[in-house]
Amino acid sequence: MKLKILGCSGGKSIGQNPTSFLLDDKLLIDAGTVISKVDPRQLVNEIDNLVLTHSHIDHIADLPFLAQLAYEEKQKPFTVHASDECTEVVFESIFNFNIWPDLFELSKENGSNLRWKNYKHLELFEVGGYEVTPVFVNHTVPTYGFIIDDGESSFAFSADTYLTDKFWEECGTKDNLDAIIIDVSFPSHMSSVAEATRHLTPDLLLQELEKLGSKNPNIFITHIKPQLLEEVKTELRKKFGGRKLFILSENIDIYV
Repeated sequence: MKLKILGCSGGKSIGQNPTSFLLDDKLLIDAGTVISKVDPRQLVNEIDNLVLTHSHIDHIADLPFLAQLAYEEKQKPFTVHASDECTEVVFESIFNFNIWPDLFELSKENGSNLRWKNYKHLELFEVGGYEVTPVFVNHTVPTYGFIIDDGESSFAFSADTYLTDKFWEECGTKDNLDAIIIDVSFPSHMSSVAEATRHLTPDLLLQELEKLGSKNPNIFITHIKPQLLEEVKTELRKKFGGRKLFILSENIDIYV
């Protein structure tokens, strides 16, 4: 599976944009940075699904513009998949006809191709030829990681998380797990900030990886805070020198 990194920063700065990945040129994972990275023709003609991890702005910033494009231009359904909790926040705060029109409600009325579906913890759903398992993780708002399987291989994406158990337990059940994309936002000396905001540090990641036992998938680091990027990268390289660990940057493709 090819994953294009549209944005992978834990904030927004020059050359660093919030989270969004494009899987095999057809499935979007989060919507922090999409519109400025993907040709509108591809969005209209090839991309039919978006899965959201949670409601924080750095993961949904482009959602209103994606919905507008789908509402106006898509000739086949475009579906957003989200948790019940994320759905409630998004429709109360964004698609409320004050901040943005409720294009999903309008779509029901006029038959356009914009759709919304809810997923639940550990209830596998199929989308775009993939099996997706949502796993509740430990963040400041209800947040779900994903394990995505194409029938041959699988990878896991933690979303924003602090110390958690079920995510690693589910990763341990996958015999075909090739990669884990994991949030490391702060250097280890900022552990109190990491705990308050429910993100990982390099030391906490070392602790979490012990839960994998003998499994040794590729580890891809995402969501480093822009102002801390070089410090966190230096610490990761020092502490993970013997492990298959890679630090993501935007505008690259990885294979998982």
